[in-house]
Amino acid sequence: MKKSAILLAVSMFSFFFVACSNGDDNTNESNNNGTEEVVSNSWSITFDANGGNVKTTSQTASKSDYTTLTTAEALGLSYEDHVFHAWGTTADGSDGIFYADGSEIKPTGNITLYALWLNTNEDAVSANADGSYTVTPYNITSTLKAISESGATTATLYIEEMVDSTTLVQTALQTYSTVSVSLDLSKSTWLTGLGSTWTWLGGYYGPSFSGCTNLKSIVISDSVETIGYYTFSKCTNMQEITLPKNLKSLVGDCFGGSTSTNCNSLTTVKYNGTLEDWLNIGFYSSLYCNPNFAAWNNVYENYTTTHSFLVNGKELTKADIPNTITSIPNYAFCGTNIESVTIPSSVESIGTSAFQGCWNLSSVTLPKSVTSVKDTAFKSCRNLTSVTISSALEIIPQQMFSYCTSLASISIPKSVKEIDLYAFFNCTALTSVTFEDTESIWYCDDTEIGTMNNPSTNATRLKETYVGKTLKQK
Repeated sequence: MKKSAILLAVSMFSFFFVACSNGDDNTNESNNNGTEEVVSNSWSITFDANGGNVKTTSQTASKSDYTTLTTAEALGLSYEDHVFHAWGTTADGSDGIFYADGSEIKPTGNITLYALWLNTNEDAVSANADGSYTVTPYNITSTLKAISESGATTATLYIEEMVDSTTLVQTALQTYSTVSVSLDLSKSTWLTGLGSTWTWLGGYYGPSFSGCTNLKSIVISDSVETIGYYTFSKCTNMQEITLPKNLKSLVGDCFGGSTSTNCNSLTTVKYNGTLEDWLNIGFYSSLYCNPNFAAWNNVYENYTTTHSFLVNGKELTKADIPNTITSIPNYAFCGTNIESVTIPSSVESIGTSAFQGCWNLSSVTLPKSVTSVKDTAFKSCRNLTSVTISSALEIIPQQMFSYCTSLASISIPKSVKEIDLYAFFNCTALTSVTFEDTESIWYCDDTEIGTMNNPSTNATRLKETYVGKTLKQK
């Protein structure tokens, strides 16, 4: 069986063509010697069949406007056991620049475009020495069928040539669900995203693994920038995931969303970028857009397993926020095993549930630069014992410290004007609350001060409360 790969050889049918004529494509200009010379108003686009056959090899492109690429059909492209995917500016697509068939482009110079092909030959499977297989989306079904019929229950597959539009891999995994599969997409460098996103995030629609209950682990290509809605929903047996370093967006419930759809076996999350890269990712819409929360939720429900979060190959236990970061995004550290965090004076805001479920976090200091904290930022940090609140913070939001069951004391700075609902709900160890000469307005659902709106709500062992000014019920 031959190994599938993008052929790098330059086609013998590729020619270079420059359009020069006395018509509209040219103008006459005077050079420094006062003589006229012909200047072209167009660029040349050269088509390289990249292993296949092509009849038409070039076209011209306007220097001042967009040009529609001649379609693959019109060019007469063909390649046995392959289908045309896109045009690339490199023969192997490694630079990530692609042009769809018949799309519009505006070159800045003469350009060569290479045909990028998908191998459809079901026999183009490579059996590797370690027992794994290198396949393409077009032969993964036949490969898994053969593995299943052999009686084997596990398989490791390296997938080449996987593209944004394919559903073949998802279908194959669901069809042969008795085989536990580890996928490696690191060689699928044409992928730009998984799942789907909103229109305002580009309206992206890519391959999904939703419902692949036999997916054991996955390595995602570094070319992927977006993981969208429900991409890994119901992947209930996935234990490990490796996220790409170029990731820009995690959207919606991409790792679950409920007990029945959660990735509730996930124990290891690996990220190929740096901590600074991680904090520049957009986390959108849900706690379950962060795989660490899915892993934490598994621990929370079972109380028997642990999970790890590796950043650039090293487990993250100490989060030293780079001073280039001005905002810690929503859900950034939720469910991670960090034991400490250092927040520099560059940070001005902390997002929703940014540290929720950080069970090993024991202390936190918010510098004066922090003026905004969103709801549930430190919820369920059950080993949190020491908190210093920013002296510039005016609002303690809803459930900011709820379920922090080891928190014994808290000092509310005089900058605070509002303490929102359940800010300290179920802080059962809280025994001392100090108000630094603060007149706070409390949201309390029409209940008596000292009950629902008290920072010690549900703190049954509360003994000391120091109040500098009279509290007002709102």
